[in-house]
Amino acid sequence: MAEMADAKGELEQECTETVDGQPEQKKKRLDESTDSNNHIKITDLNQFCLEKIFAHLSLEDLLDVSDSNKYLKLATRMPFVWNYAGKSVRIDQQEIRHYSTDKGIIMFEPYTDIQKHTGDEDIVIVDLKKGFQMVRCFGGLITELNLRFFSFYKKNSSENYKRLVSYIDEFCAESLKKVSLDEGWRIEYLEKPFLNVEDLTIHALINFKEKCLSSLFPKLNRLHLNRFFEDKLSVLSEYFPNLQDLKLRCHSVLVFDNLATIFQLNPNIRSLEIGTCNFNNFNSFSERYLQSIESLYIHSFEVQEYDNSIHFSNVKKFKIRYLLCNINAPSLTKIPFSFSELKEFEIDCFHTFPGFFINFINENPMIEKLTFTRYGLLKNVLVTEDLVAVLPFLKEIFFDNAIQNTRNVLPTLLPYLESLRRFTFRTRDTDEEIRAGCGDKWRFYRHEEYNRIVTLEPNEANV
Repeated sequence: MAEMADAKGELEQECTETVDGQPEQKKKRLDESTDSNNHIKITDLNQFCLEKIFAHLSLEDLLDVSDSNKYLKLATRMPFVWNYAGKSVRIDQQEIRHYSTDKGIIMFEPYTDIQKHTGDEDIVIVDLKKGFQMVRCFGGLITELNLRFFSFYKKNSSENYKRLVSYIDEFCAESLKKVSLDEGWRIEYLEKPFLNVEDLTIHALINFKEKCLSSLFPKLNRLHLNRFFEDKLSVLSEYFPNLQDLKLRCHSVLVFDNLATIFQLNPNIRSLEIGTCNFNNFNSFSERYLQSIESLYIHSFEVQEYDNSIHFSNVKKFKIRYLLCNINAPSLTKIPFSFSELKEFEIDCFHTFPGFFINFINENPMIEKLTFTRYGLLKNVLVTEDLVAVLPFLKEIFFDNAIQNTRNVLPTLLPYLESLRRFTFRTRDTDEEIRAGCGDKWRFYRHEEYNRIVTLEPNEANV
């Protein structure tokens, strides 16, 4: 008992000894607590706090954080979804020549002041490391991916190519809905099917070997083959259960025997884009296989004198891009197509007022929407023709090009558009400049999916 009392007395004495006026044991605990507070790790924060913090990071910083730690990777997913979900991504190994920047990731409007041109993706990655990170960290969240200009001539490029292909197979096979493959890409190296891809573009078609498109892309709805030779059309001689939109561009005249096989196997195709078209061969082919087509686009077509026309019973949307050969005798030229139910017509031509255009719209009074790509043609048609009399059902005109200085341009156009419900165009002008140009008779709104597209509608309060 005496020993226990002595031990108790020593313990009380030890606890009452002070350092700087505080008990030594209590001081030790305070020091440990302070030291612990000074060493809080970022992983000690919960996911909600981390998501709020990471939402303010740039995409490059977000990739670095996501690639550093599994716990942090989970916290970067929602910030990526908030800021970049639905954005199209291009991975491009070569240097982008169109933009003056040294950034590894090019972010377009509204993220930076770099001008975005028609057809550009929202995000362009030119740094190979960032490309790997993007696929590895957020591949499961990317829905649109464009793989371009992957060179085999650089050191280690073949190894990098295989590595990137394996990443795409592993991380993107289920999330992608739209894919574009450019020169140098070897489709035969893809192992897993892309179960949700609906839109596929292939540039410079190459040998598929044992692979077939229908097995790699079983849900394909839209297929665009660009810059390929006619002998490669045989790769499409298979059944695509969901294919409705087919675009074909080649360097020479299309082989219509191959096209006939494609349409025999895929009678569900409703939209067709073709080019470099021989009219005589196209005539017999269209009468037999294209009468179910609802949308037709013919580019690089020669508008000249023809003895007959091709009639389409079901085409509702027609677009033509032509090369006029006989510019000295425009009255002898015509668009050699007729329609029963045409609702939308788009023309892309190099002449401001071809007579055959007026003849064409006179022959199709049911048109409800016109699309122009040349300002001269738009202006001349509006000024010289009474569109209400020629096209009594016309509701909308879409100018698929940029209008600059809307403050001065719109007042010259709008008096001729008062019978329309909508006038849509592209512009980089501010809302104030557009409002100054359209006045009180029109109201306007910008399209969310592409902020530079503006639609004007009559202001009913002032009509």
